[in-house]
Amino acid sequence: MQRRLDGQLKSILLQGWVLFYIIICISVLLLNSVKAQNLTFLENNRDLKTKLLQWEKEAPDSIRVKINALRSGDAVSKAYAIIELGKIGPNAKGAAIALFEAFLDQTTLTNLAPSFFSPLKTSPSHLAARTFMDIGEPALEPLSFALKDNNNVVRLRATEALANLVREKNISQFTERFIDALKDTISDVRCKMAYILGVIKDRRALEPLISALRDGDDEVRLEAVASLEKLDDRRTIEPLAAVLKDSNIRVRFVAAVVLGNYKDQRAVETLIEGLKEDLCFEGRQKAAALLGRIKDTRAVGPLISTIRDNLKREDMFVRSTAVVALADIGLIEPIIESLRDSSAEVRMSMAEALGYIKDRRGIESLIEALKDEDERVRNAAICSLAEMKDQHAIDPLIAKLNDKDPHTRWSAIESLGNIKDRRVIEALIGILKDTNNYWCSNKAAETLKKLTGKDYGLNHTQWQAWWAKQKHKSRL
Repeated sequence: MQRRLDGQLKSILLQGWVLFYIIICISVLLLNSVKAQNLTFLENNRDLKTKLLQWEKEAPDSIRVKINALRSGDAVSKAYAIIELGKIGPNAKGAAIALFEAFLDQTTLTNLAPSFFSPLKTSPSHLAARTFMDIGEPALEPLSFALKDNNNVVRLRATEALANLVREKNISQFTERFIDALKDTISDVRCKMAYILGVIKDRRALEPLISALRDGDDEVRLEAVASLEKLDDRRTIEPLAAVLKDSNIRVRFVAAVVLGNYKDQRAVETLIEGLKEDLCFEGRQKAAALLGRIKDTRAVGPLISTIRDNLKREDMFVRSTAVVALADIGLIEPIIESLRDSSAEVRMSMAEALGYIKDRRGIESLIEALKDEDERVRNAAICSLAEMKDQHAIDPLIAKLNDKDPHTRWSAIESLGNIKDRRVIEALIGILKDTNNYWCSNKAAETLKKLTGKDYGLNHTQWQAWWAKQKHKSRL
């Protein structure tokens, strides 16, 4: 009796385990079925689905193992499988459907593995988008169709993957789909589509990108402006001029940059605004350069203020670009006036600007700047006077060979090397007697060799003997 009860109990337990296993299998199948149904872009494109299923069918066992892990494993197992697929590259295209399904798993994973090139925080969804990038060209068509999926996450991940595939040579054939995606309800999708269309440089995107200038999202408008710059089409000038009234300074500024490239004076006020705003130094530098290119005198005051206000070491590129811009505009009076500024950095920059301009009206002011208390200003004035190669500057430059500061003396020697004049040669030979400063004496010897073609080194006696024979000749 007891044995019969034990047998019945074992039978019931066995049946229970079988039933449990069947339920688990059905649950997995149903889960995969739900996922597949969530990929509406495949259901709406039977030919594409058939193609991807054929890829999957033809996939080698090494790929199929990872596909199974994507469909039956937990988030960590999926992540490892996705990473391994990424290492395989284009041959992993057989896992395309499973990777699209993985878009839907947004489980946050932290510190997945220190050896994998992945963010500290990621998810199967993000990793799948990166793996499509590794698959490359075969992924373009399915990803472009995925832009029509009903699921926001699927569209967003497809967009992220496509943004990393914009350099693929065949991507332009999907331009129309990218243009359609510019109307997506998700701003991140619209933003990346604007970026992609700019990289592709397909003229069909011109009008849609102009329409995107009215998008409600700042980042979308910003990317649309940047992409229109890449298209380099003069039909964008008027729409971009309207963007100069945008509520966002970054959007206004990038539009002004594009207009500045066309030397459109409507960009001046916004570019001046860009000099003052807390943009990155590259932005301020670009604004200064374009103001110089446009040559509008309204920019002179702001450019001088930029030189005065950007005195930190990291802003030296902005300052130097503003100096060149002033030189490009060529309005000399404000520059000469600023040679009396209380800031040594401003005086130095103005002295440099006069050298760029090479306007002889600045010579007297530069000669005066040779007496400046700051050696940087004196050195800048020396270099600018040498650039002008004016006879009136020779004697003041020779006088700086006796400056108390060795750096100034060295700069004077180097600058005089650009002027082939008897007075210069005689003065440089005299410098060779200064045995207390080898640095300057050696520079004088190098400069004499450059000017005369002779090489007597630091031997003052030999130079003197040679000069005694040469100085009365009509030509050196």
